[in-house]
Amino acid sequence: MDVGRNDACPCGSGRKFKHCHGGTAQQQPAGDASLAVALLRNGRAAEAETEANRLLAADAQLGAAWACLGFARAQQGKDPLPALESASRHLPQDAAVHHMLGQVLEDRGELAQAAEHLELATRLRPDSAEAHNDLGRVRLAMRDAKGAMASGRRAVDLRADFAAAHGNLANAERALGHVASAVESFRRVVALEPEHPLALEQLGATLVAAGRVGEAIPYVERLVELRPDAPTLSDLGTLLTRAGRYDDAVSRYREAIALAPNQARLHSNLANALQSTGDYRCAIEAGRKALALDARLPEAYLHLGNALLAAMEVPQAEACYRDGLAVLPDHPALLTARAMALRTMSRLDEAEASARRALALQRAPDLLTLLGNLALDRGGFEDASEFYREALTLAPELPEALVGVARTRRMTVTDGAWRDAAERALARGIPLAHASNLQHALGKYHEDLGESASAFSAHAAA
Repeated sequence: MDVGRNDACPCGSGRKFKHCHGGTAQQQPAGDASLAVALLRNGRAAEAETEANRLLAADAQLGAAWACLGFARAQQGKDPLPALESASRHLPQDAAVHHMLGQVLEDRGELAQAAEHLELATRLRPDSAEAHNDLGRVRLAMRDAKGAMASGRRAVDLRADFAAAHGNLANAERALGHVASAVESFRRVVALEPEHPLALEQLGATLVAAGRVGEAIPYVERLVELRPDAPTLSDLGTLLTRAGRYDDAVSRYREAIALAPNQARLHSNLANALQSTGDYRCAIEAGRKALALDARLPEAYLHLGNALLAAMEVPQAEACYRDGLAVLPDHPALLTARAMALRTMSRLDEAEASARRALALQRAPDLLTLLGNLALDRGGFEDASEFYREALTLAPELPEALVGVARTRRMTVTDGAWRDAAERALARGIPLAHASNLQHALGKYHEDLGESASAFSAHAAA
Protein backbone atom coordinates (compact mmCIF):
# COMPACT_ATOMS: atom_id res chain seq x y z
CA MET A 1 0.00 0.00 0.00
CA ASP A 2 1.50 3.34 -1.09
CA VAL A 3 0.97 5.68 1.87
CA GLY A 4 3.33 8.54 2.75
CA ARG A 5 5.17 7.99 6.03
CA ASN A 6 4.08 11.42 7.33
CA ASP A 7 0.44 10.85 6.33
CA ALA A 8 -2.21 9.68 8.77
CA CYS A 9 -2.16 5.91 9.22
CA PRO A 10 -5.00 4.24 7.29
CA CYS A 11 -5.95 2.21 10.36
CA GLY A 12 -7.63 5.28 11.87
CA SER A 13 -5.45 5.57 14.97
CA GLY A 14 -4.81 9.28 14.37
CA ARG A 15 -1.04 8.77 14.45
CA LYS A 16 1.33 9.35 11.57
CA PHE A 17 1.83 6.30 9.36
CA LYS A 18 5.52 6.11 10.25
CA HIS A 19 4.66 5.87 13.96
CA CYS A 20 1.91 3.30 13.47
CA HIS A 21 1.64 0.61 10.82
CA GLY A 22 4.18 2.45 8.71
CA GLY A 23 6.75 0.93 11.04
CA THR A 24 5.98 -2.41 9.47
CA ALA A 25 4.92 -1.32 5.99
CA GLN A 26 6.98 -2.29 2.98
CA GLN A 27 6.06 0.19 0.29
CA GLN A 28 4.60 -1.82 -2.55
CA PRO A 29 3.00 -0.41 -5.66
CA ALA A 30 -0.73 -0.07 -5.16
CA GLY A 31 -1.44 -0.97 -8.74
CA ASP A 32 -5.08 -0.49 -9.60
CA ALA A 33 -5.82 0.09 -5.89
CA SER A 34 -4.18 3.52 -5.97
CA LEU A 35 -7.49 5.38 -5.90
CA ALA A 36 -8.76 3.36 -2.93
CA VAL A 37 -5.49 4.02 -1.10
CA ALA A 38 -5.73 7.75 -1.85
CA LEU A 39 -9.29 7.87 -0.52
CA LEU A 40 -8.24 6.03 2.61
CA ARG A 41 -5.27 8.31 3.14
CA ASN A 42 -7.56 11.34 2.95
CA GLY A 43 -9.90 9.98 5.64
CA ARG A 44 -12.63 8.92 3.20
CA ALA A 45 -12.86 5.37 4.50
CA ALA A 46 -16.40 4.61 3.32
CA GLU A 47 -15.52 5.62 -0.26
CA ALA A 48 -12.28 3.65 -0.01
CA GLU A 49 -14.27 0.58 1.04
CA THR A 50 -16.62 1.00 -1.93
CA GLU A 51 -13.71 1.37 -4.36
CA ALA A 52 -11.89 -1.66 -2.88
CA ASN A 53 -15.01 -3.78 -3.20
CA ARG A 54 -15.41 -2.65 -6.82
CA LEU A 55 -11.84 -3.70 -7.59
CA LEU A 56 -12.21 -7.06 -5.87
CA ALA A 57 -15.40 -7.82 -7.75
CA ALA A 58 -13.30 -7.58 -10.91
CA ASP A 59 -10.14 -9.21 -9.53
CA ALA A 60 -10.32 -11.12 -6.24
CA GLN A 61 -6.54 -11.71 -6.32
CA LEU A 62 -5.65 -8.04 -5.87
CA GLY A 63 -3.84 -8.07 -2.54
CA ALA A 64 -3.57 -4.28 -2.27
CA ALA A 65 -7.35 -3.99 -2.57
CA TRP A 66 -7.88 -6.58 0.20
CA ALA A 67 -5.45 -4.64 2.41
CA CYS A 68 -7.19 -1.35 1.65
CA LEU A 69 -10.58 -2.92 2.36
CA GLY A 70 -9.36 -4.22 5.73
CA PHE A 71 -7.92 -0.86 6.77
CA ALA A 72 -11.02 1.01 5.56
CA ARG A 73 -13.37 -1.26 7.50
CA ALA A 74 -11.23 -0.97 10.64
CA GLN A 75 -11.29 2.80 10.34
CA GLN A 76 -15.09 2.73 10.30
CA GLY A 77 -15.39 0.36 13.26
CA LYS A 78 -16.49 -2.53 11.04
CA ASP A 79 -15.12 -6.06 11.13
CA PRO A 80 -11.87 -6.03 9.09
CA LEU A 81 -10.84 -9.62 9.82
CA PRO A 82 -11.93 -11.45 6.61
CA ALA A 83 -10.39 -8.76 4.40
CA LEU A 84 -7.12 -8.72 6.35
CA GLU A 85 -6.88 -12.52 6.31
CA SER A 86 -7.25 -12.42 2.53
CA ALA A 87 -4.68 -9.62 2.33
CA SER A 88 -2.19 -11.67 4.35
CA ARG A 89 -2.58 -14.60 1.93
CA HIS A 90 -2.10 -12.45 -1.14
CA LEU A 91 0.61 -10.25 0.39
CA PRO A 92 2.54 -12.70 2.61
CA GLN A 93 5.56 -10.37 2.80
CA ASP A 94 3.59 -7.24 3.80
CA ALA A 95 4.55 -6.54 7.40
CA ALA A 96 1.87 -3.87 7.85
CA VAL A 97 -0.89 -6.31 6.94
CA HIS A 98 0.37 -8.92 9.40
CA HIS A 99 0.75 -6.24 12.06
CA MET A 100 -2.81 -4.98 11.62
CA LEU A 101 -4.16 -8.54 11.46
CA GLY A 102 -2.37 -9.36 14.71
CA GLN A 103 -3.99 -6.37 16.42
CA VAL A 104 -7.46 -7.36 15.20
CA LEU A 105 -6.99 -10.94 16.37
CA GLU A 106 -5.80 -9.66 19.77
CA ASP A 107 -8.95 -7.56 20.10
CA ARG A 108 -11.00 -10.71 19.40
CA GLY A 109 -9.14 -12.66 22.08
CA GLU A 110 -7.49 -15.00 19.56
CA LEU A 111 -4.09 -14.54 21.15
CA ALA A 112 -2.14 -17.45 19.67
CA GLN A 113 -3.03 -16.40 16.11
CA ALA A 114 -2.37 -12.75 16.98
CA ALA A 115 1.11 -13.64 18.27
CA GLU A 116 1.81 -15.63 15.09
CA HIS A 117 1.08 -12.65 12.82
CA LEU A 118 2.84 -10.14 15.06
CA GLU A 119 5.94 -12.35 15.18
CA LEU A 120 5.86 -12.50 11.39
CA ALA A 121 5.56 -8.70 11.28
CA THR A 122 8.66 -8.34 13.46
CA ARG A 123 10.61 -10.78 11.28
CA LEU A 124 9.62 -8.95 8.11
CA ARG A 125 10.40 -5.57 9.67
CA PRO A 126 12.71 -6.10 12.70
CA ASP A 127 13.15 -2.35 13.26
CA SER A 128 9.44 -1.75 13.98
CA ALA A 129 9.16 -0.74 17.65
CA GLU A 130 5.36 -0.77 17.34
CA ALA A 131 5.21 -4.40 16.22
CA HIS A 132 7.60 -5.54 18.97
CA ASN A 133 5.54 -3.64 21.55
CA ASP A 134 2.26 -5.17 20.37
CA LEU A 135 3.82 -8.63 20.33
CA GLY A 136 5.02 -8.12 23.90
CA ARG A 137 1.55 -7.11 25.04
CA VAL A 138 0.03 -10.24 23.46
CA ARG A 139 2.72 -12.47 24.94
CA LEU A 140 2.01 -11.10 28.39
CA ALA A 141 -1.70 -11.79 27.91
CA MET A 142 -0.67 -15.37 27.04
CA ARG A 143 1.25 -15.52 30.34
CA ASP A 144 4.60 -15.58 28.53
CA ALA A 145 6.17 -12.89 30.70
CA LYS A 146 9.74 -13.69 29.62
CA GLY A 147 8.82 -13.37 25.96
CA ALA A 148 6.88 -10.19 26.73
CA MET A 149 9.88 -8.69 28.50
CA ALA A 150 12.16 -9.51 25.55
CA SER A 151 9.73 -7.86 23.12
CA GLY A 152 9.33 -4.83 25.38
CA ARG A 153 13.07 -4.34 25.69
CA ARG A 154 13.47 -4.56 21.92
CA ALA A 155 10.73 -1.95 21.45
CA VAL A 156 12.29 0.57 23.85
CA ASP A 157 15.74 -0.05 22.38
CA LEU A 158 14.33 0.94 19.01
CA ARG A 159 12.37 3.93 20.37
CA ALA A 160 13.50 5.27 23.70
CA ASP A 161 10.60 7.76 23.82
CA PHE A 162 7.92 5.07 23.32
CA ALA A 163 5.90 5.47 26.54
CA ALA A 164 3.48 2.60 25.86
CA ALA A 165 6.39 0.22 25.30
CA HIS A 166 7.99 1.21 28.60
CA GLY A 167 4.63 0.56 30.27
CA ASN A 168 4.24 -2.88 28.69
CA LEU A 169 7.84 -3.71 29.59
CA ALA A 170 7.10 -2.69 33.19
CA ASN A 171 4.05 -4.96 33.29
CA ALA A 172 6.16 -7.89 32.11
CA GLU A 173 8.90 -7.13 34.64
CA ARG A 174 6.33 -6.92 37.43
CA ALA A 175 4.80 -10.26 36.36
CA LEU A 176 8.26 -11.84 36.67
CA GLY A 177 8.77 -10.36 40.14
CA HIS A 178 11.39 -7.86 38.92
CA VAL A 179 9.75 -5.09 40.95
CA ALA A 180 12.72 -2.71 41.05
CA SER A 181 13.07 -2.85 37.26
CA ALA A 182 9.31 -2.38 36.86
CA VAL A 183 9.47 0.75 39.03
CA GLU A 184 12.17 2.24 36.80
CA SER A 185 10.22 1.39 33.63
CA PHE A 186 7.08 3.02 35.02
CA ARG A 187 9.16 6.05 36.03
CA ARG A 188 10.16 6.41 32.36
CA VAL A 189 6.51 6.31 31.34
CA VAL A 190 5.69 9.09 33.81
CA ALA A 191 8.71 11.11 32.67
CA LEU A 192 7.45 10.85 29.07
CA GLU A 193 3.77 11.40 29.94
CA PRO A 194 3.65 13.22 33.31
CA GLU A 195 -0.14 13.56 33.28
CA HIS A 196 -1.04 10.02 32.27
CA PRO A 197 -3.38 8.78 35.04
CA LEU A 198 -2.85 5.06 34.43
CA ALA A 199 0.94 5.45 34.45
CA LEU A 200 0.82 7.32 37.77
CA GLU A 201 -1.54 4.72 39.21
CA GLN A 202 0.64 1.80 38.10
CA LEU A 203 3.85 3.42 39.33
CA GLY A 204 2.25 4.08 42.70
CA ALA A 205 0.95 0.53 42.96
CA THR A 206 4.32 -0.95 42.01
CA LEU A 207 6.14 1.15 44.60
CA VAL A 208 3.65 0.01 47.24
CA ALA A 209 4.20 -3.61 46.19
CA ALA A 210 7.92 -3.01 46.71
CA GLY A 211 7.23 -1.72 50.23
CA ARG A 212 8.17 1.84 49.21
CA VAL A 213 4.97 3.53 50.39
CA GLY A 214 6.59 6.90 51.04
CA GLU A 215 7.87 7.08 47.46
CA ALA A 216 4.44 6.15 46.11
CA ILE A 217 2.59 8.98 47.84
CA PRO A 218 3.75 11.89 45.61
CA TYR A 219 2.61 10.02 42.49
CA VAL A 220 -0.80 9.27 43.98
CA GLU A 221 -1.06 12.90 45.09
CA ARG A 222 -0.42 13.92 41.48
CA LEU A 223 -3.05 11.40 40.39
CA VAL A 224 -5.54 13.04 42.77
CA GLU A 225 -4.87 16.39 41.07
CA LEU A 226 -5.76 14.81 37.72
CA ARG A 227 -8.56 12.58 38.98
CA PRO A 228 -9.98 13.93 42.26
CA ASP A 229 -12.62 11.26 42.71
CA ALA A 230 -13.57 9.41 45.90
CA PRO A 231 -11.75 6.11 45.12
CA THR A 232 -8.46 7.89 44.34
CA LEU A 233 -8.73 10.08 47.44
CA SER A 234 -9.44 6.96 49.50
CA ASP A 235 -6.38 5.20 48.05
CA LEU A 236 -4.26 8.21 48.98
CA GLY A 237 -5.74 8.21 52.48
CA THR A 238 -4.81 4.54 52.87
CA LEU A 239 -1.21 5.21 51.82
CA LEU A 240 -0.95 8.19 54.16
CA THR A 241 -2.26 6.00 57.00
CA ARG A 242 0.34 3.34 56.22
CA ALA A 243 3.04 6.02 56.22
CA GLY A 244 1.96 7.27 59.66
CA ARG A 245 0.69 10.59 58.29
CA TYR A 246 -2.64 10.26 60.08
CA ASP A 247 -3.76 13.90 60.04
CA ASP A 248 -3.20 14.06 56.28
CA ALA A 249 -5.07 10.78 55.89
CA VAL A 250 -8.03 12.16 57.83
CA SER A 251 -8.16 15.18 55.51
CA ARG A 252 -8.15 13.02 52.38
CA TYR A 253 -10.83 10.68 53.72
CA ARG A 254 -13.01 13.68 54.56
CA GLU A 255 -12.59 14.97 51.00
CA ALA A 256 -13.61 11.55 49.68
CA ILE A 257 -16.66 11.45 51.96
CA ALA A 258 -17.74 14.87 50.71
CA LEU A 259 -17.89 13.34 47.22
CA ALA A 260 -19.41 9.99 48.25
CA PRO A 261 -21.11 10.42 51.63
CA ASN A 262 -22.91 7.07 51.55
CA GLN A 263 -19.88 4.82 51.08
CA ALA A 264 -19.49 2.89 54.32
CA ARG A 265 -15.88 1.92 53.64
CA LEU A 266 -14.81 5.56 53.52
CA HIS A 267 -16.30 6.23 56.98
CA SER A 268 -14.66 3.04 58.26
CA ASN A 269 -11.25 4.11 56.92
CA LEU A 270 -11.76 7.55 58.44
CA ALA A 271 -12.46 5.91 61.81
CA ASN A 272 -9.17 4.02 61.55
CA ALA A 273 -7.18 7.17 60.76
CA LEU A 274 -8.90 9.20 63.48
CA GLN A 275 -8.21 6.51 66.07
CA SER A 276 -4.52 6.65 65.11
CA THR A 277 -4.47 10.40 65.78
CA GLY A 278 -5.93 9.84 69.25
CA ASP A 279 -9.29 11.40 68.41
CA TYR A 280 -11.26 8.45 69.76
CA ARG A 281 -14.64 10.21 70.04
CA CYS A 282 -14.68 11.19 66.37
CA ALA A 283 -13.33 7.77 65.42
CA ILE A 284 -16.23 6.11 67.25
CA GLU A 285 -18.69 8.41 65.50
CA ALA A 286 -17.20 7.59 62.07
CA GLY A 287 -17.24 3.86 62.82
CA ARG A 288 -20.89 3.97 63.86
CA LYS A 289 -21.73 5.89 60.69
CA ALA A 290 -20.02 3.17 58.63
CA LEU A 291 -22.09 0.45 60.29
CA ALA A 292 -25.28 2.45 59.84
CA LEU A 293 -24.53 2.50 56.12
CA ASP A 294 -23.45 -1.15 55.85
CA ALA A 295 -23.96 -3.56 58.74
CA ARG A 296 -22.24 -6.32 56.71
CA LEU A 297 -18.84 -4.59 56.48
CA PRO A 298 -16.35 -6.46 58.73
CA GLU A 299 -13.77 -3.66 58.66
CA ALA A 300 -16.33 -1.25 60.11
CA TYR A 301 -16.72 -3.50 63.17
CA LEU A 302 -12.94 -3.77 63.41
CA HIS A 303 -12.25 -0.03 63.24
CA LEU A 304 -15.13 0.91 65.54
CA GLY A 305 -14.02 -1.75 68.01
CA ASN A 306 -10.45 -0.48 67.91
CA ALA A 307 -11.62 3.07 68.66
CA LEU A 308 -13.75 1.84 71.55
CA LEU A 309 -10.85 -0.21 72.91
CA ALA A 310 -8.49 2.77 72.65
CA ALA A 311 -11.07 4.87 74.52
CA MET A 312 -11.07 2.16 77.26
CA GLU A 313 -14.67 1.21 76.51
CA VAL A 314 -13.51 -2.40 76.59
CA PRO A 315 -16.79 -4.35 77.00
CA GLN A 316 -18.35 -2.35 74.15
CA ALA A 317 -15.27 -3.02 72.00
CA GLU A 318 -15.44 -6.76 72.69
CA ALA A 319 -19.15 -6.80 71.83
CA CYS A 320 -18.42 -4.91 68.60
CA TYR A 321 -15.77 -7.43 67.55
CA ARG A 322 -18.17 -10.26 68.42
CA ASP A 323 -20.88 -8.71 66.24
CA GLY A 324 -18.39 -8.47 63.39
CA LEU A 325 -17.50 -12.14 63.75
CA ALA A 326 -21.19 -12.98 63.47
CA VAL A 327 -20.99 -11.44 59.99
CA LEU A 328 -17.67 -13.09 59.02
CA PRO A 329 -16.60 -15.78 61.55
CA ASP A 330 -13.16 -16.41 60.05
CA HIS A 331 -11.91 -12.83 59.91
CA PRO A 332 -8.34 -12.98 61.32
CA ALA A 333 -8.12 -9.31 62.29
CA LEU A 334 -11.45 -9.41 64.14
CA LEU A 335 -10.44 -12.59 65.97
CA THR A 336 -7.14 -10.96 66.94
CA ALA A 337 -8.80 -7.73 68.07
CA ARG A 338 -11.37 -9.62 70.13
CA ALA A 339 -8.55 -11.54 71.78
CA MET A 340 -6.93 -8.23 72.71
CA ALA A 341 -10.15 -6.98 74.27
CA LEU A 342 -10.67 -10.25 76.16
CA ARG A 343 -7.10 -10.05 77.48
CA THR A 344 -7.76 -6.51 78.73
CA MET A 345 -10.82 -7.91 80.52
CA SER A 346 -8.58 -10.63 82.10
CA ARG A 347 -10.48 -13.38 80.27
CA LEU A 348 -7.22 -15.02 79.28
CA ASP A 349 -8.50 -18.46 78.27
CA GLU A 350 -11.06 -16.96 75.89
CA ALA A 351 -8.44 -14.52 74.60
CA GLU A 352 -6.00 -17.31 73.81
CA ALA A 353 -8.72 -19.39 72.13
CA SER A 354 -9.63 -16.48 69.85
CA ALA A 355 -5.96 -15.78 69.11
CA ARG A 356 -5.22 -19.42 68.32
CA ARG A 357 -8.21 -19.52 65.99
CA ALA A 358 -6.82 -16.47 64.17
CA LEU A 359 -3.37 -18.08 64.03
CA ALA A 360 -4.82 -21.06 62.18
CA LEU A 361 -5.98 -18.62 59.50
CA GLN A 362 -3.05 -16.23 59.29
CA ARG A 363 0.38 -16.00 60.90
CA ALA A 364 0.41 -12.21 61.23
CA PRO A 365 3.01 -10.22 63.23
CA ASP A 366 0.47 -8.44 65.47
CA LEU A 367 -1.17 -11.77 66.27
CA LEU A 368 2.17 -13.35 67.20
CA THR A 369 2.82 -10.34 69.44
CA LEU A 370 -0.51 -10.83 71.14
CA LEU A 371 0.26 -14.50 71.78
CA GLY A 372 3.58 -13.38 73.23
CA ASN A 373 1.75 -11.00 75.55
CA LEU A 374 -0.64 -13.77 76.63
CA ALA A 375 2.30 -16.08 77.35
CA LEU A 376 3.97 -13.33 79.34
CA ASP A 377 0.78 -12.76 81.34
CA ARG A 378 1.12 -16.35 82.54
CA GLY A 379 4.84 -16.13 83.26
CA GLY A 380 5.91 -17.96 80.09
CA PHE A 381 8.96 -15.84 79.34
CA GLU A 382 10.56 -18.31 76.93
CA ASP A 383 7.34 -18.81 74.93
CA ALA A 384 6.76 -15.07 74.88
CA SER A 385 10.29 -14.41 73.62
CA GLU A 386 9.80 -16.90 70.78
CA PHE A 387 6.55 -15.27 69.69
CA TYR A 388 8.13 -11.80 69.75
CA ARG A 389 11.15 -13.06 67.81
CA GLU A 390 8.93 -14.49 65.06
CA ALA A 391 6.83 -11.32 64.95
CA LEU A 392 9.94 -9.16 64.50
CA THR A 393 11.24 -11.48 61.79
CA LEU A 394 8.08 -10.67 59.83
CA ALA A 395 7.92 -6.99 60.83
CA PRO A 396 11.26 -5.76 62.26
CA GLU A 397 9.87 -2.43 63.49
CA LEU A 398 6.57 -3.63 64.97
CA PRO A 399 6.17 -1.41 68.08
CA GLU A 400 4.33 -3.82 70.39
CA ALA A 401 6.71 -6.69 69.60
CA LEU A 402 9.66 -4.42 70.38
CA VAL A 403 7.96 -3.48 73.65
CA GLY A 404 7.40 -7.16 74.42
CA VAL A 405 11.09 -7.96 74.00
CA ALA A 406 12.00 -5.28 76.54
CA ARG A 407 9.49 -6.72 79.00
CA THR A 408 10.86 -10.28 78.85
CA ARG A 409 14.45 -9.61 79.90
CA ARG A 410 17.15 -7.21 80.91
CA MET A 411 18.52 -5.31 77.92
CA THR A 412 22.28 -5.24 77.26
CA VAL A 413 24.79 -3.53 74.99
CA THR A 414 24.22 -6.35 72.47
CA ASP A 415 20.69 -5.01 71.89
CA GLY A 416 21.79 -2.12 69.72
CA ALA A 417 19.76 -3.48 66.79
CA TRP A 418 16.65 -3.47 69.01
CA ARG A 419 17.31 0.17 69.98
CA ASP A 420 17.81 1.18 66.33
CA ALA A 421 14.56 -0.53 65.27
CA ALA A 422 12.67 1.20 68.09
CA GLU A 423 14.05 4.59 67.12
CA ARG A 424 13.19 4.01 63.43
CA ALA A 425 9.63 3.04 64.37
CA LEU A 426 9.22 6.20 66.43
CA ALA A 427 10.74 8.36 63.70
CA ARG A 428 8.41 7.11 60.96
CA GLY A 429 5.26 7.91 62.95
CA ILE A 430 3.08 5.37 64.78
CA PRO A 431 -0.23 5.63 66.68
CA LEU A 432 0.03 7.58 69.92
CA ALA A 433 -0.65 4.64 72.24
CA HIS A 434 2.04 2.54 70.56
CA ALA A 435 4.47 5.44 70.58
CA SER A 436 3.99 5.95 74.33
CA ASN A 437 4.59 2.27 75.10
CA LEU A 438 7.66 2.15 72.88
CA GLN A 439 9.14 5.29 74.44
CA HIS A 440 8.81 3.68 77.88
CA ALA A 441 10.44 0.49 76.53
CA LEU A 442 13.27 2.61 75.15
CA GLY A 443 13.56 4.22 78.59
CA LYS A 444 13.88 0.74 80.15
CA TYR A 445 16.63 -0.12 77.63
CA HIS A 446 18.65 2.91 78.75
CA GLU A 447 17.94 2.14 82.43
CA ASP A 448 19.21 -1.41 81.99
CA LEU A 449 22.40 0.01 80.51
CA GLY A 450 22.76 2.54 83.32
CA GLU A 451 22.18 5.52 81.02
CA SER A 452 20.04 7.60 83.37
CA ALA A 453 19.85 10.80 81.34
CA SER A 454 18.79 8.97 78.17
CA ALA A 455 16.29 6.92 80.16
CA PHE A 456 14.74 10.07 81.63
CA SER A 457 14.46 11.66 78.15
CA ALA A 458 12.75 8.59 76.72
CA HIS A 459 10.24 8.30 79.56
CA ALA A 460 9.54 12.04 79.37
CA ALA A 461 8.86 11.79 75.63
CA ALA A 462 6.21 9.15 76.36
